[in-house]
Amino acid sequence: MKDMKISTRLMLGFALMCALMLALGAVALWEGGKLESGFGVVVEQDMPRLEMISGIDEQLSEIAIDQRDALLVQTPEGYQQAKQRLLEARNKIRELMQRLKTSLIDPRGRALHEAIAAQRVKYIAGQDEFFALMDKGNGGSARDYLDSDLRPLLASYMKAVAELKDFQKELLGRSVDAAHQSARSLQTSVWAAAAIALVLAIILALWIIRAITNPLRR
Repeated sequence: MKDMKISTRLMLGFALMCALMLALGAVALWEGGKLESGFGVVVEQDMPRLEMISGIDEQLSEIAIDQRDALLVQTPEGYQQAKQRLLEARNKIRELMQRLKTSLIDPRGRALHEAIAAQRVKYIAGQDEFFALMDKGNGGSARDYLDSDLRPLLASYMKAVAELKDFQKELLGRSVDAAHQSARSLQTSVWAAAAIALVLAIILALWIIRAITNPLRR
């Protein structure tokens, strides 16, 4: 090492500095990739699922309103409009359930989805029975059926949806915590790599300075 030319030492020092810069960049890219992946789960998976579940909730509320309107309207046209709105809400729920099923990965989430699907089948059968009574002109019987059978079915349906929503919120919280942990890990790793690079750069600079000044002293 003592016999190494000054030019060679300078070139070696420059190469080592480049290696330090590359190492620092690699650490930042590695930790940044984990951070991006964590927020990707939040934005591309957890949030869309929660939005779909909330959409099912909204359509169930719409169905309940349409059933009430079907009882209260005074004209055949109003009745048919309420019935049509209900069928449209039912179709929207079907689409949301299909999309939700393909996006769910966790076994617990799939099981909760199946529970919702089972309640949905019962509630649809209840809706059909309700409108069968209405179509026959049995408004009083339809009202009694709504109070005694259909509303409890809706309550069970909404409870199943709420359980999946709570579970999805829990998953969202975990994903957000993991993303925050990745952000903190990124900061720690970059600061640690920068500190190591600074120490090595100082050692390298002193080595190069001595390589230049010692021959000049001699």
